Amino acid sequence: MLALAPFRSKAAGLPDLLNYAALIDEGVVLGKDGSLMAGFFFRGDDAASATTSERNYLTALVNQYLARFGGGWSLWTDASRLSSPGYPRPDESFFPEPVTAMIDAERRASFVKDHALFESEYALILTFLPPTRRDSKLSEMVYDDDGIDDTNPADRLLADFKKKLDDLQDGLADLLHMRRMGTITVGDDDDTYESDELVNYLHYALTNEPIALRIPDCPMYLDAWLGYPTLWPGDTPKVGDKFVSCVAIEGFPGNSYPGILDMLDTLPMAYRWSSRFIFLEQQEAVAALNRYRLKWQQKIRGFWSQVMKSQKGMINTDALKMAQESEVACWFPRRTEPVRRIISIEN
Repeated sequence: MLALAPFRSKAAGLPDLLNYAALIDEGVVLGKDGSLMAGFFFRGDDAASATTSERNYLTALVNQYLARFGGGWSLWTDASRLSSPGYPRPDESFFPEPVTAMIDAERRASFVKDHALFESEYALILTFLPPTRRDSKLSEMVYDDDGIDDTNPADRLLADFKKKLDDLQDGLADLLHMRRMGTITVGDDDDTYESDELVNYLHYALTNEPIALRIPDCPMYLDAWLGYPTLWPGDTPKVGDKFVSCVAIEGFPGNSYPGILDMLDTLPMAYRWSSRFIFLEQQEAVAALNRYRLKWQQKIRGFWSQVMKSQKGMINTDALKMAQESEVACWFPRRTEPVRRIISIEN
C-alpha cells in the first residue's frame, strides 16, 4: 500500500467528512460504514383546503407506516425552497376561451409583479445501517432456521432494503404522491447520458446547485466525486463560493399539530429545511433515556452535596425538571402496548 503523505495532507478534507462510497444500484448509495441510502420525491394534497380532521387523519396514517421501521433506520425529510424559472409566456399558454385567457393574464401579471418567484420541493431520504456480522451470527444461533440460504449477505441486505422501500411506497401511495429517485436520461437525441436523481440530490444538498450529473462507468468514490468544492469551516462556513447559514429554531410548543411550519412555504427566499428522524427499538430508546436522566440527576445538587450525601445544597430546578421529564419518557412506552418505537428528532 502506498503512503499518502507524498500525495496529500493528513488533515481531513470535505471528501473525508462525507459518508458516500458508491452507487451500487439504481437510486441506492452505499456508505463507507456499510449503510444503504435511497430517496423519494413526494408531495401531498393542498393543505389549505384540508380540514383539521383530514390533516390529523393523514398524519396518523403516515406515522403508522413509519412506525414499522426499527433500529438501524434513519429518515431525512427535506423541504427545499427553489427559485422558479418564471411564469410561461402568453404564446406558451393554451387558453382558447377569452375568459380563461384573461384569468391567466391576471395571474401572470401578479407573478411578474413580485419579481422573485419560488416553489417548494420535498424529498424523503432513508438510510439503513445493517447489524454487524457478529450480531447477525448471534441471532442465527438463537433463532433456528431449517432453511439454507446460499444468497450472498450483501445481496440479501440490498434485496431486503429495496423491499422495505417498495412496501413504504405502496403503503403511502394513497396518501402522498411519491416517486422513487432513480436513473434518468438527460440530453437530446445528439448527446444523451445517464444520471441518477439520488446522486444529483446529494450534490444539491452539498453545493445548492440542482444539476444533472453524468454518472461515470464505475460509480465509486462518490465522496471525492461530490466533495470537490472547497470547504472553509468557521463561524460562517463556506462551500465553494457560497456561504452557509444554519438556523436552529428553539421554543417549540409542547404539542405540535400538522402544518405547524406551513408558513415556511411562503417565504420569498431560497433555503433547505431538513429534519432527521432516528428510529430506535424500544429497549434501545429506554436505555438512551436512562443515560439522559442520569446525566441530569447528577446536576440537581452540587458536587460536594452528592459526595457528603447532604440534602442541604441548592437545587438546580432546571436539571430537576429535565430529569423528571426523561423519567416520564422512560415510563411511557412501558405502560401502553401500542407504543412500539421511539423516534429521535433533530433539526
